[in-house]
Amino acid sequence: MIVLLAEDERNLAALIIDYLAAEGIECDYADNGKMALHLVEVNHYDALILDIEMPYLDGFAVCSKLSALAHPPAVMFISARTHLDDKLTAFSLGALDYLTKPFELAELVARLRILTHSLIPQTPRIFELDSLHIDFNLRLVMRGHRSLTLSPKQWQLLTLLAHNSPEIVKKQVILAHLWPDQDANPDMYKTLLNRLRKILTTLMKKRYLKQFAGLELL
Repeated sequence: MIVLLAEDERNLAALIIDYLAAEGIECDYADNGKMALHLVEVNHYDALILDIEMPYLDGFAVCSKLSALAHPPAVMFISARTHLDDKLTAFSLGALDYLTKPFELAELVARLRILTHSLIPQTPRIFELDSLHIDFNLRLVMRGHRSLTLSPKQWQLLTLLAHNSPEIVKKQVILAHLWPDQDANPDMYKTLLNRLRKILTTLMKKRYLKQFAGLELL
């Protein structure tokens, strides 16, 4: 199971992430709504654990935008808000669960497992180019029996290019997607691009990335 935790209380987030890891659940983290929305747009998650009160975009705003995604994650809200109106708003936006703070971590995991197990299995999302195989659900990049190990940023870049292939992805779009909350140094972009190209070239024995996104990437 792969989940995204969107929670601006870093101490609580650290406790949740550690507990999920001990339960064998992979967890990405966003400390604000804008980052959370960006991550669900470029990655696949089985579930989104979503706080309401967060910087940039609150949890309700994030949840309201998920319906535009082809495969939105199941949403569980965690919040100190106990009013019925807040719970009804969450459910009206498509959330499947609402857990009030404070809560026991064991209960969070139990609810999370019920939440994800109750869903209809998703159709595999796969991108193929020649013998390169990208499974977005499993986060795997393979050629035959060989798999790639990518950093989070490399994975985000590769999935962005694959989702847009064969269209050109402009540099400005890549910068906005990979570094939404900061001004990216051009050297960071160039280094990331070159490393990903080198990894793919080594695996495929040919020069890649041009086929993903056109000449503007070269």
